[in-house]
Amino acid sequence: MEAKIRHLEMIQAAITQATGNSLRIKGFAMLLLVGAVALLLSGDAGAIPVYFGFVLLALVVALAILDYYFLREADLFRILYNQVKAQSENAIDFSMDTSKFIQELNAQYTEYPTLPIVATMFFYTCALLVVFLGILS
Repeated sequence: MEAKIRHLEMIQAAITQATGNSLRIKGFAMLLLVGAVALLLSGDAGAIPVYFGFVLLALVVALAILDYYFLREADLFRILYNQVKAQSENAIDFSMDTSKFIQELNAQYTEYPTLPIVATMFFYTCALLVVFLGILS
């Protein structure tokens, strides 16, 4: 039973790290957006300069992709966690390979995306809307 517990702890640490990275990325995106809104609301600047707006747009898109990657990795490790939890003690091999679960996760996302994925899509959609409005104003 000790090996199984250690393996589950390893997987849980990977899930915690991936979700923590996602949270840090969202915090950095918020920092960028607050800066853009502050620039918009300042009396001197009427709108976000176009070149700055496109750089900000590229950064937000890059952060969204990176955030999605970490949330996807966390979901893959959750599937691995559930598989290891159901295994017998003799079958524990301490493998952290999640590549065999990609098809299963894609099928799950097709049926119903997880709440963190939906919330992240909403967050970055709003962020992109703020950037576009800043460029257009």
